[in-house]
Amino acid sequence: MRHLKKQRHTILLVQWLSLILLGAIPLTATGQDREPFPMEKLEKSALEGDAFAQYYLALFYEEGRGVQKDMDEAIKWYGKAEEQGNADAQYRLAEFYADGEAGEKDMTEALKLCRKAAAQGHDGAQLKLGRCYQRGSGVPKNVTEAYVWISLSAENGGAANGRGLAGVLLDDLSKGLTPAELTEAKAEARKRQQEVFKRVTANNQKIINELNRAGYGVTITKDEEGDYSASAKQLNHCTYQCKSPNLRVAVKVMLAHYRNYSPFPPKSE
Repeated sequence: MRHLKKQRHTILLVQWLSLILLGAIPLTATGQDREPFPMEKLEKSALEGDAFAQYYLALFYEEGRGVQKDMDEAIKWYGKAEEQGNADAQYRLAEFYADGEAGEKDMTEALKLCRKAAAQGHDGAQLKLGRCYQRGSGVPKNVTEAYVWISLSAENGGAANGRGLAGVLLDDLSKGLTPAELTEAKAEARKRQQEVFKRVTANNQKIINELNRAGYGVTITKDEEGDYSASAKQLNHCTYQCKSPNLRVAVKVMLAHYRNYSPFPPKSE
């Protein structure tokens, strides 16, 4: 399951890179290079309907970073970002509904949002769905569905909530499937992973386009360990980069660095 066809990755990555002009060796971003955190700009972008800004504004309200902690505001902005298809907002709201933090506990809504995030490559959402099917939590117990979703998480995630834990879970789940069922589950997982990768590619292209318009060349590579590195470079400017086992996360965090949303502002006293 972990071995996606390298050719497919290579073709798509080359397609991205073929649209980009690479700059000369840029400066490396340091703490001294960075401007003060742009809270006013973040709020303005969120009010103008930017889903990425809405998600980060919600996160900062939830954690009390740069603003006073306010869960009502956090849920409001997560909701606005979710409506525009932000996978991180979808997953966070799913957790709120599952735990009852967004009002009454609502597993139906939690699973609905979790599916949306999982379809966009959110490895945490994929793992959560798999665990729900494994346990019969909010859905009928289904070992095959559990195997498929956890396989996707193993493909897309890191050791904390992806490859490591998911790998152990897959070994246990495979024991409950016949050889024919296991073959079918693996085939379904490959099919869904292809669909997920298409969604991730389309979403990432929007981010790449934004950086290209700002004059940054973007490179995305995958190493032998399966980790992705996303880097935005411009001559005589900072380099914004991130490395992650999850392609979606690598590109998302690269954009957060570019917009100066990361590192996060300190928590309010």
